[in-house]
Amino acid sequence: MSRNKIKNIILIVLSLVIIAGIIVTLIFVLRSRTLYTFDEGSKTLTIYSDDYFQSPDKQKFDKSENLVNVSISDGVTNIPFGAFEECSNIESISIPDSVEQIGPEAFYGCEKLKTVNIPGKITAIQANTFRGCKSLESLTLPDKVNMIGEEAFEDCNSLKRINIPTGVTVIKTGTFHNCVNLESMTLPDGITKIEAFSFRNCNDLESLNIPDGVTDIGKSAFSDCKKIKSLSIPAKLTKIDNDVFNGCESLTDIIIPGNITAIGQSAFSGCSTLRSITLPDGVSSIGSSAFKDCKSLKEINIPKGIKIIENNTFENCTSLTGITIPDSVKELADYSLGHCTGIKSITIPESVTDFYTHTFDGWTSKQTIKFRNGHNHIQYTFDKDFKECCLAKTEYVD
Repeated sequence: MSRNKIKNIILIVLSLVIIAGIIVTLIFVLRSRTLYTFDEGSKTLTIYSDDYFQSPDKQKFDKSENLVNVSISDGVTNIPFGAFEECSNIESISIPDSVEQIGPEAFYGCEKLKTVNIPGKITAIQANTFRGCKSLESLTLPDKVNMIGEEAFEDCNSLKRINIPTGVTVIKTGTFHNCVNLESMTLPDGITKIEAFSFRNCNDLESLNIPDGVTDIGKSAFSDCKKIKSLSIPAKLTKIDNDVFNGCESLTDIIIPGNITAIGQSAFSGCSTLRSITLPDGVSSIGSSAFKDCKSLKEINIPKGIKIIENNTFENCTSLTGITIPDSVKELADYSLGHCTGIKSITIPESVTDFYTHTFDGWTSKQTIKFRNGHNHIQYTFDKDFKECCLAKTEYVD
């Protein structure tokens, strides 16, 4: 064998050894690469890899009060379920454009979180993602977001401004519940459903558009929105659910569209500045306490399809000056007209066969209740048993 061939063989062997060494070194580096660093001085956690979230080291920072800042490096693609849940002292989180998914409850209970950016690849804000982030004042959601999960921003007490991207079609249950400083909201035209408790107790919310395409508004959706003055209800809606506007103290005007067939329990209870309301002819049921404590309400009609004036329906409507009970009504339940002290007189149609002890609770001697033909026995019972609760005069009329 010639010397040249021996040299070539030696070079090949040496090359293979070097390559093998490089491969081994790379494997070692990959296996031992840094997943994160933590700076004690600034209390900053820097995350370099998705693997951090599955590593045992993550447990050191679970629900930690020792974190103030979080920086996630480019290349990380996923922030998983509950990643920073109840890390109550985190103030800022930097998220790179490489992140494609943020899991449910990722920042739940980060009470001091003030600033966070949402990358453009994010398409969904999952349930409870920012719930309890009490210091978060504003947030910009990317255009690609088409879903916001239940209670995603509940208890974000400082949140004043947030946009809803055009791809979102449902405001889910409790999404903005207790966002007491939220000042305004513009809902995109594509919204078709506003679920229960979605804006409940948004105390500073003064204006809100409800798109024409909305067909369903869940119970307590706007309850205790104390600064809303007027709202337009979409024509496609067929029911005003329980407590939807309960406690909307500043609501003065609202138009009920013609397709509405039912007014739920306490739907307008506590709307203390509501002055008048017209119910469509198709309304066939009005729930208990529907207009309770509407102390500025001066006039309201009762549609002819109503058979029962339920418990407390108009209780404490002290400015109501008159009300006409249609012939369809068969029952006036307890407290249904209690403390309606502004009504001078009311005529009870022959169709009414059932009263209760407190139907006219709190009526004074300046008020008159008129009974029609066939009501002799009811008038007698009323005079005999109800006078302790009602001081109104009674008359019999043809």
